[in-house]
Order: sequence, then structure tokens, then C-alpha cells
Amino acid sequence: MKLKTLFFVGLFITSFTLVAQSEADIERAQKAAKKADKAFSKGAYQKSIDFYTKAISYVPNLEFNYYERGLVFKKMGRFEEALADFDKAIIINANSPHSYYERGLIHFEMKNYLKAIQDFDKQAILNSDHIDCIRKKAAALVKLNRFDEAILVLDPVIFKYKNNSNDYVLRSLCYLNTGILKESYSDMQAAIRLGDTTDERFRVEAMLDMRLTKPKDAIPLLLKIVETTPSAEHAHDQYLLSMAYMMAGNYTDAMTHINIAIAMNPLAAYYYDKGCFAAENNDLNLALECYTKTIELDPTYEAAYNNRTFYIWLPRKEFAKAIEDLSAVIALDSMDAYAYSNRSVAYFGLGQVEKGFLDAFKSIELEPRNPYPYKTLAFAYYAMKDEALAIEMVREALSWSYPYKTDPEFVKLCEILKIDLPKK
Repeated sequence: MKLKTLFFVGLFITSFTLVAQSEADIERAQKAAKKADKAFSKGAYQKSIDFYTKAISYVPNLEFNYYERGLVFKKMGRFEEALADFDKAIIINANSPHSYYERGLIHFEMKNYLKAIQDFDKQAILNSDHIDCIRKKAAALVKLNRFDEAILVLDPVIFKYKNNSNDYVLRSLCYLNTGILKESYSDMQAAIRLGDTTDERFRVEAMLDMRLTKPKDAIPLLLKIVETTPSAEHAHDQYLLSMAYMMAGNYTDAMTHINIAIAMNPLAAYYYDKGCFAAENNDLNLALECYTKTIELDPTYEAAYNNRTFYIWLPRKEFAKAIEDLSAVIALDSMDAYAYSNRSVAYFGLGQVEKGFLDAFKSIELEPRNPYPYKTLAFAYYAMKDEALAIEMVREALSWSYPYKTDPEFVKLCEILKIDLPKK
């Protein structure tokens, strides 16, 4: 296995670990460790563990055997046991960079990204030239959505090692998520020039194309991933492909691929977007089914409540259900101006005028540029025969670009009130 020479030198120079050990015990530990190494090289991992355990029984305070056994546990996917061995190795020798790095890798695999970063930082202090450790720290920061920090970590790496395409791909992803599309594009071109044909490059390039409103360029890139490696781990790629098809106006293929994504991994977010696809295609029964499933999977998914209200309950005049959904949103986020705006419509629909006014004004207080509560108030004032206030609210709605072309009732109200609509 790795680093044996270094550790065996340590076996003889780190006298405090061996003070109570006989020469016979030391010799037995060395023989057991050699047998463990041989077993590992043959793929006999459990036998390797057994030999390292025997070596530890002879010399309990030697970092080397814990570290090596931890590597075997890691190879077998027995992460908790590997962590325990690396912990012990670090207790024995707090200045061993290798144990910190391997422990960090396990924390990364277990999605304990903060702990992984702590170990990578400690390893970097002890061995600042360990470039893979620095790259792994950047990857952990990306997993935590700390993209600005990841860029700062990657900048000196890319400056020093200009021919590693993976670094450019990762930094391109960071720039993409911070909205710096020009730099994201530049890094992606660098990765392409270096001949990167990994799934991750295709994935990031596809996401960049979608952000640049070029979904037709994204589709073949994503197809390369899902067609060559059609495994469950690519559920998110199927999801991205469905989004690209939807952006390109291909509803049928969008639905096909989001259904594949859901079959692989039934996430609330996938059901939500499937509901949005269905709503845009005017398949409201399917949209209702998908939004309801989203909420079932994640009762805190505010957008699903809002969309179920906007597309289903309000058009069907099921105002009580709308109020129930929107009250759930407001309980989750008391600053959601659009939830108050829509709930005001439901309250007016049920004849609960006072509550309707309260919600409409609360929505305006939170977001004065939202045209919808002004439109709702315009109809409410007109119903109360207060044309002056109705006109004022119509003009406010229009000043904030109310989409009147899709609302014939609003257009009719403007005609009644003798308000000229904008020509553009």
C-alpha cells in the first residue's frame, strides 16, 4: 500500500509509541502489516483488515496501522469504521497530513462538506503542495453553494496548473452560479481546447447554454451523458434535458425526460417542474396532480402552493382551497407579497371584502411594483361604485406593466372607465 517507507521509518524514530513494546511485538506487528498489504493487493480486503487488526494488537500506539486499515475500510465503503481509524491515527500523530486528507475525502463522500473542508484545511497547513487536497476543498465549497470562495481557491491552482481541464470546468460552474456568464464561457472554452470530454464538462456547458438561452445547443450535450451512461445517478441529467427541451418548445420530449428523472429519483422539485410544464401546456389536471405530489413530498415547497392556487384554484373559483394554500405559504414566509395578492382575490371571491382589502394593501406594502393587487383593487372599487379609486388603481397596475393583453376582463374595465391602454 502507500507511504510504507515513511511509516516504517516513523516506527523506529517515534520512540514514545513503542516504549512499552518488546522487540518481538514489533516484529510480529511488521509481519502482520506485510501480510495485510499482500492481502489487499490481491483484493482480499477483509483478510487485510484482520491482519492490520492483529498488527494493532501487538503495537496499539502506531499511527501507520490505523491509517492503512482505514484505507481498506474506505475501499470497502465502510466509512464509519474508516473514520474511526483515521481519528485514532490523528490522535496518535496530530501532524500527519495524510490522515486528515483521507478523513476529509470520507466526509466529502458522506456529504459532511464542512467537516471535509476543515480536514482539507488542516492537511494544507501541514502540506501546502497537496494540489488534490486544494481541488477537493473547492469541490466541497461548490457543494455548499459557496461559489465565490471556490473561485478564490481555484484561481491560484489554475494560474499554476494551466492544463487541467477539470479546474476550468469547476470554475466555469462557479462563475455560472454567480451570474458571471462571460467568465464562465471563457473557462468552458479553455476546457474544450484542452480536449475535456467528461460528463461534467458536457453538463456544465449545457447549463451555460441554457442560461445563454441556447437550449438547442444544450440538448445534444446532455444526450451524450444520458445515452452513454443511462444509470440512476443521472436522474438530474434527465431533468436538465427535460428543461432544455421545454425551453426549446418541445413539450413531448420534455415530459418524456422528466418522467424518466422522476422514475429514477422522485424528488419534489422534479414533480414541481413537471407541473409547470403541464400548466404551460394547459393540462391543468396533470398540473394539479404534480403540484399536489410536490407538496406531499415537501410540505414547505412554497412555489407549489402558489402555483396550485394560481393555475387551479383561482381559475376554478375554488376560493376556500386557494385561501388554505396561500395561508400555508404566508405561514412559511410572511413576506411573500404575491401570496397576499392572490389571497386577496380569493377573499374578494368569497365576499370577505375586509380581508381582501387587508391582503391587497399588505401585498402593495411588501412589493409596490407588483401590478396584480392594484388590478384586484380596481375591480373591488368598481364593484363598490367608486370609479375614481378604480381609475387610480387601474393606472397604477398599468404603470407597473400589468399584462392586460391576456386579461380581457381588465381590458373591458379600462374601456368602461375610458382609460387608454398603452400601445406597446
